[in-house]
Amino acid sequence: MSSMTPDEILDFLEQYVKSRYLGQQVTKVGNKIHVSGSKEEDYSYLEPLPATPPQHTLPLVLVCLHTPANMTTLMDHWASFVPDAHLKLMFINPFSSMDKRWIINPHVHDLVCERSMLKQGLSSLASNVDLYGTSGSRIKVEERKEQEEELEEDMVEDEEGMEGEEV
Repeated sequence: MSSMTPDEILDFLEQYVKSRYLGQQVTKVGNKIHVSGSKEEDYSYLEPLPATPPQHTLPLVLVCLHTPANMTTLMDHWASFVPDAHLKLMFINPFSSMDKRWIINPHVHDLVCERSMLKQGLSSLASNVDLYGTSGSRIKVEERKEQEEELEEDMVEDEEGMEGEEV
């Protein structure tokens, strides 16, 4: 199975951000995606998840792959993420058979949840996204494109078949 390149991951992320912020300007520069308009926010792709969050001036969504190593980093270094109220973490797997991402604001999560239940709580939040790299969670990019092309062809055939029918 193939894995995604950082550019492909950023393209996936850019599509998500553009759909989330319709009507706002979305700019991709390096490993960051900047949203400007009525809401300013940065999305930064870092792999692997760093043990401490980077410095930032705007609200930041730190994006990484949903891997066992990144989950371990989050749990082992939880205290370093909690103080920043303007930080969210997004764990993604574009090939997940369920949800493609899950997001957490460690500051808010720490306020409303007991630390003794941290591992259980994070596991519950993450459970709808397959771990990146696990068997069955990735489809080769080429296979996915073929599936999309076949679906488009089927839709065109259905539309052509319906043209001659009376309603």
